[in-house]
Amino acid sequence: MKLLTFTLLLTNLSVFAAPVMKVECKTARENFIVKIKDNNLTIDGRYPAQTMAQRTRDLGKGVEKIFYLSGEKHTIHIGDKNKFSELNDFIAIKSRKGHEVTFPLNCQNL
Repeated sequence: MKLLTFTLLLTNLSVFAAPVMKVECKTARENFIVKIKDNNLTIDGRYPAQTMAQRTRDLGKGVEKIFYLSGEKHTIHIGDKNKFSELNDFIAIKSRKGHEVTFPLNCQNL
């Protein structure tokens, strides 16, 4: 009986596992390209680097990735992981002095 209960528990946990996210997002001039694969975030374009220290905030349908690069706080906001929109997907870059610039993102699945 214990084995059956344990097997059913493992089956249910795998059903509720988070889907793998593979997304590429670009700014309008393509000078900032972000690739998100699972929990890895890679930045191409002006900043060729792979950031390791990041936070992920699950927003239900969407997701928010927060990381620091060159002393600036970068927040990538994807409003809906299943339906990308330049109105709801953006990157906000905040400097140490508190100045913030927001760029719309054009995202697509990889």
